[in-house]
Amino acid sequence: MLNPLHATLDTALNRKETITMPFGHPIHAENNRAFSHLAASTRPLIMVHRGSSGGAIAENTLPAFHAALAQGGDIIETDVIRSTDGEYFLFHNGYEQLHFSESRDIRSLSSTDIRALNYTWHRSPKAGPYPVTTAQELFSNMEDSFLTIDRSWDYWPDFLHYLDTHANPHYVLLKAHPTEENLTRLAHHPTKYMFIPIVKTLGELEEVMNTPQINTIAVEILARDASSPLGSAETITMLHERNLLVLLNALNLANGVPLYREWDDITSLLTSPDAGWGKLITQGADIIQTDFPAALRFYRDYVHKLPGSTELG
Repeated sequence: MLNPLHATLDTALNRKETITMPFGHPIHAENNRAFSHLAASTRPLIMVHRGSSGGAIAENTLPAFHAALAQGGDIIETDVIRSTDGEYFLFHNGYEQLHFSESRDIRSLSSTDIRALNYTWHRSPKAGPYPVTTAQELFSNMEDSFLTIDRSWDYWPDFLHYLDTHANPHYVLLKAHPTEENLTRLAHHPTKYMFIPIVKTLGELEEVMNTPQINTIAVEILARDASSPLGSAETITMLHERNLLVLLNALNLANGVPLYREWDDITSLLTSPDAGWGKLITQGADIIQTDFPAALRFYRDYVHKLPGSTELG
């Protein structure tokens, strides 16, 4: 079994950039104060993908979010879908068969039909119902936790106003691809939610950075390998110079496509954390999105606590 205590940590200690708070554009400093304080306290921040699932806990549910925080996560990431009658739920469409033995797209169902679904494979026959979590339940129960909302952009004409009523704008971050439509909606919405564009080209990056009306606080970079347009350390240095944080993914998605240079969770857990998470940290990651927050938190905290060490144990 790999013991991360025996990992070589010195490569992950050589962060060259220093970012001053507040992060993002100065005109949004007050709105970003709480998140800037968190980001200034320790890095990389740990964003937990769909919460922490496993055993009797299903992803994208309140138990998964509480488990993510208990395992050292700093930010929770979740997905939003809308029922045919306009209610918002937390689910990543495409996983209906896995979770519910349901062949229909959850987005084609009414709120009544969605409430009838249960995460049956996560519970014993004696357990009670385990329904899909609503967005209302999320914001009512976790208003003081940092929440990253993904896959909601199709609903922004209504969903942004929903957030205005139900969410704490100082703790909500929105992720989306920087299409012209998405950027226009964010630029014109009066509440300036923190935004993390998902970018893979220099053109997308420049478009976002040149729109100060949007409260861009971090950038999620997609780069399959070093030859990808945004796969270099120089790109990250440039973003840091613009006072933006950088989100890099350690996720291993079902399609097998690397999100950032194959420095991922599986490499970190089965080979060495230095070969995965350590390289992301050295590259300049301010936020790492992971499915294994406890292991990453353990590694991150030893990196910070033992500067100059080359080996533990």
